[in-house]
Amino acid sequence: MRILILTQFYDPEPAFKFPDLARQLAARGHRVQVITGFPCYPFGKTYAGYRQSLCQEHVLDGVLVTRVPQVPDHSRSAIRRAIYYFSFALSAATIGVFKARQADVLLVYQSAMPTGLAGWLVSRLRGIPYVLDVVDLWPESVQASGMLNSRVASGAINFAMSLIYNGANRINVITDGYWRNLVARGISPLKLSLIHCWPAEGLFDPVAPQPAIRREYCMEGKFNIVYAGAIGPVQGLRVLLDVAERLLSDKTIQITVAGEGIQRVELEKEAIERGLTNLQFVGRRPPEETRQLYACADALLAHLKPDPLSSISIPSKTFAYMASGKPLLMAVEGEAAAIVQRHGCGIAVAPSNAAALCRAVCKLQDMPTQDREAMGAAGRRAYLDNYCSSVQVAKFENLLGKVSGEVLAEVRPSHLNREQHATAL
Repeated sequence: MRILILTQFYDPEPAFKFPDLARQLAARGHRVQVITGFPCYPFGKTYAGYRQSLCQEHVLDGVLVTRVPQVPDHSRSAIRRAIYYFSFALSAATIGVFKARQADVLLVYQSAMPTGLAGWLVSRLRGIPYVLDVVDLWPESVQASGMLNSRVASGAINFAMSLIYNGANRINVITDGYWRNLVARGISPLKLSLIHCWPAEGLFDPVAPQPAIRREYCMEGKFNIVYAGAIGPVQGLRVLLDVAERLLSDKTIQITVAGEGIQRVELEKEAIERGLTNLQFVGRRPPEETRQLYACADALLAHLKPDPLSSISIPSKTFAYMASGKPLLMAVEGEAAAIVQRHGCGIAVAPSNAAALCRAVCKLQDMPTQDREAMGAAGRRAYLDNYCSSVQVAKFENLLGKVSGEVLAEVRPSHLNREQHATAL
């Protein structure tokens, strides 16, 4: 197949799913081109070594990567964030259209509505059927972040989403809840597939903890809870300040937060002001170092603030945590908690509840080491059987092949009929 991928995020940004998918599809013999932006996430600044320009192309791991300009931002400003999303969409729908090679199928990574809109336009202009990969529901996700309170804007987004959904040949969702949401919008279940997110192959596989990492992050002799990921309103990590305060008298417990986001500075400042020496913010770490932090952890924390959208979401870090073979402390409602309970790979608790989180931390700490190891091993097995890269890429390859084949089937009947007619004669 000739596959065109449209995604605002790509390597070297911490968005592992699509770089892994593109690499593996190329390795399986498909011709893959990715149209993406110049890297700037999650810092809101263009990465060193890159410069916003009209277009840049290079081959990475057998994939042709075509970068188009965007206006970087990762602030609290709804206007600046909108400019960030729409600037990429505009570049993709103009420069990207001209730089796109002929393709049998277009795969659109809809992390934001404007990218889906650009995918719809590219599909129409180039005559390429498209598969929409829905990893965020709009307008629900921006409403949950607190950045959208206008009914007019919500109505406009809903109209655009209907256009995008109806234009797609197939739609992939990442949770059962997303599936139900789209069916409630009138999307036929026959148009939907469910393929969960996944971490890049081998990226977070178990490794032996390095003493140097333990020393660097003061993890020696501690019971370590590690959170790795975004630090923003949706994650609701302010509760960790109260958790740390409640656990401050136990000098053996430490919470480490690795990541970036618009709330990191204020949370770190408040933790210092409150004297929370058992809570540390270490910033975003490169994947190999994050893998080491996982190895040094006794449990890995996922947290989303209570919200209707959170209850049907599964944080992508869930599968990275499972891959690492460590027990999960899942403070997310709904489907994410159900995964942990179904596979017996950790403890699920109510989110934004400091008392419940403290009890869960203490329960994990008091648990025999072999019981925690059994939880981690159960998560690792479930990951390998159901959520690992090779399993998920094969599902996507099949989905893309079906869409490409379906379109060919629509073109072929008259040709086949002519052949059959000639044979009959």
